[in-house]
Amino acid sequence: MDLAGGETMNLKDFIKQNSDGTFEYDDAAFTSALDRERTQASDTARKNAEQKLRSEIEKELKAKLEEEAKLTAEEKLKKDMEAFAQQKRDFDKQRITTIYKDAGISDAEIEYLTTLIGDDSDKNIETAQKFAEARKTANEEYKKKLTEEFQTSGSRPKDGGGGNGESVASKLAKEFSTQPTAGGYVDLKGDSTDVKI
Repeated sequence: MDLAGGETMNLKDFIKQNSDGTFEYDDAAFTSALDRERTQASDTARKNAEQKLRSEIEKELKAKLEEEAKLTAEEKLKKDMEAFAQQKRDFDKQRITTIYKDAGISDAEIEYLTTLIGDDSDKNIETAQKFAEARKTANEEYKKKLTEEFQTSGSRPKDGGGGNGESVASKLAKEFSTQPTAGGYVDLKGDSTDVKI
């Protein structure tokens, strides 16, 4: 008979020869040995089952921990990438702000324009430079137009001659200095004295 440990149980071990030459079968010893073997086989099967279950649980737990570690690393990488992208946008914003200020763009406009910054630094800078150049050109054209209108309105001599060589500022100063001044007052009752304007 095969035993749980791979050994075989020999029935001869349970047969005893009596002194009179007869043989006697020791049923109690056999039953006891069989019970021990069954218990041992049951314990072995239980231990094997526990070991198999433990192995499966450990394998599953290890896979979950590796997955969590991987996700944690991916999340950390994602956060690092987002922080780097934000730093890059902030740096681009500083560079673009400088470009816009040099072009004479107001702070309010700059604040609005820098909200349009994307992730592509080269494109951001290129767009800012083109916009700044366009604004400079528009400002120069506007100044030129105002100067031409100012010159054609007769307030300033076109060729520098005539007009007694007076500047526009000196003409305006004389004009305002000859204006009548207020000579009276208005009191709180609403009465007034002679006021000339």
